[in-house]
Amino acid sequence: MRKEIDWSTVTIQNNFLFQDTFRNEALCNTFLNCVLHIPVKHIRYLETEKSVKATLPGKGTRLDVYVEDEKGNAADIEMQVVGKSSILYNDLDIEAELAAFLRYVQENVATNAFTKAVDKEATRIRNRDDWRLKIMTLDMEIDDMKRRIGKREHEKGKQEGLNEGKQESKREIAKKMLADGMDIDKIVRFTELSKEEVAALA
Repeated sequence: MRKEIDWSTVTIQNNFLFQDTFRNEALCNTFLNCVLHIPVKHIRYLETEKSVKATLPGKGTRLDVYVEDEKGNAADIEMQVVGKSSILYNDLDIEAELAAFLRYVQENVATNAFTKAVDKEATRIRNRDDWRLKIMTLDMEIDDMKRRIGKREHEKGKQEGLNEGKQESKREIAKKMLADGMDIDKIVRFTELSKEEVAALA
């Protein structure tokens, strides 16, 4: 039986909630203007991450967008916040707007108009039944993938163990043959060990 998800613990640090929240172009545009200090004319969302390493409460938030400004300049922008190593906690002179956003990501506390708008949109998305169903489905797919990988690794380990067991048996037989004075070439032929392996047992 699957453990019920406590949706109140799913914050903006959740990869899926972060990406879906910033598919609101008005919020994304405000964020990009706050960081880049240039008017953004066009936003195009790039393909979501191929990797699904993060489980539901996971971190490693990422926003990946392609933007163009009014002068035709283009950029592929990726933003990522990773715990205490983020610039929020370094001795850098960052602006209040950006600091407020980073603090919201880290501590889930909205302190200005922009972060309150982001929090309102994230809450709206998180409370949608269809979004929750999507996340639960993704979570089940991730669990299933982990089980299949674990099973494959277990089978691989078992096979490696069997192979090592077979080799050990061959070495024991070779030792007995050597003790009986049998010719090394014959031992190699019967056991399929190499000459070097047999010689090492002598």
